[in-house]
Amino acid sequence: PQGFSSYAAEPAGDNKQCVVGAVADADGMNQKPFVYVEDTAANRVLWTRPLELPSNTFQGRATHCLHKGGTVYVLLQADTQAAQSLSQTQLRVIELDAATGSVTGNREVPMPGAAEATSAWVDKGEDAFRLAGKNGLAISGEYFRLADPDKHLTFTVTLH
Repeated sequence: PQGFSSYAAEPAGDNKQCVVGAVADADGMNQKPFVYVEDTAANRVLWTRPLELPSNTFQGRATHCLHKGGTVYVLLQADTQAAQSLSQTQLRVIELDAATGSVTGNREVPMPGAAEATSAWVDKGEDAFRLAGKNGLAISGEYFRLADPDKHLTFTVTLH
């Protein structure tokens, strides 16, 4: 779609590729997460899906994608406010049916040991968003507590 910026493209099995990113308005603001799967052999898009933002967020982007069996897993990074100095970035994993793009699940990624408000992010890298064991997803990145924004902490969370 118009205003789409790709953050990543990952193999999705059988000559398919998952492409994640965001659609922004004409000013490059108000990002909305977007994902599609294409057949690379036929050079055609199989399905597209704008992703809903969590209710308490302002904008967001789909930044990572994984495929396992009949499921595509997408990492969503969503901001709570327009003012970056006041905003928290929250992480969610969205599960999509690999054949149709229908949403089949949606889980928050909790920050380990953080009881207060945090802001988290996951950069690119092969270990940042990966399969873990038979039924797990491991997400690795950094976060800070809003009370101490200069102290960045690393995390790895495994969702089952």
